[in-house]
Amino acid sequence: MKEKGAIRTFICLELPEDIQTAIDKIVARPLKQTGVKCSWVKPGNIHLTLKFLGDVSQSSLPKIAEALKEVVIGHQANTLSLSQIGTFGGRNPRVVWVGLDGELGPLQELAKSVDKAMGECGFEREKRRFSPHLTIARIRKSKNTDKLLEKIKEIDLPKISFILDTLILMKSELSPSGSIYTPLEEFKLSKG
Repeated sequence: MKEKGAIRTFICLELPEDIQTAIDKIVARPLKQTGVKCSWVKPGNIHLTLKFLGDVSQSSLPKIAEALKEVVIGHQANTLSLSQIGTFGGRNPRVVWVGLDGELGPLQELAKSVDKAMGECGFEREKRRFSPHLTIARIRKSKNTDKLLEKIKEIDLPKISFILDTLILMKSELSPSGSIYTPLEEFKLSKG
C-alpha cells in the first residue's frame, strides 16, 4: 500500500526539446499509422531513465537530492546520438524504444553511480545491466504488431547528436491522459 504523501519518483536525464520533437516526427508519427494500440510517450516526456525509485516518502527527498548532488560532481555531460529503433518482448513486443550511441561508457558509469548512491539511501540495487534507451511507446494490444515491426525496419533514423547535461529527480503522476512529470530537483553535470 502506498504511504500517505509518498511521491512516485525516478531519476533521469532530460532530452533537448528538439530531439524529442525529432523522435516524434521521424519515429512515432509513422509508427502510429500502423494501427497498433499503444500508449505513446508525449513529446516533452521522452527522457532517459537511470533509476526508477517508486513511491518515496517526502521526508526522504532531501537525502536523495544530497546524494545526487554528490554524484554529479564526478561526472561530465554526455554527447550521444540516436542509433536505432527496437522493441522489447520478442515476437509479442510490449515496448517500443529508440537506442542511443556515443559516449556510452561515461553514461554507464553515471548510471552505476546513481544506483550505488540510491543503494546507500536504502533503495534496492539494480540486478540488470543498464541498457540506455528511450521508451517511446508501451503496446497495449498485440493486434497489428507485425505491421509495426515492418514499419520500424523502414524508418531511417538520422544520427542526430545531442548533449545530456542535466540529471533530474522527477515526480511522476499517473493520469488517464498519460503520465505527468514534474522535476523536483535538477543537477548539472560538468562540461568537461
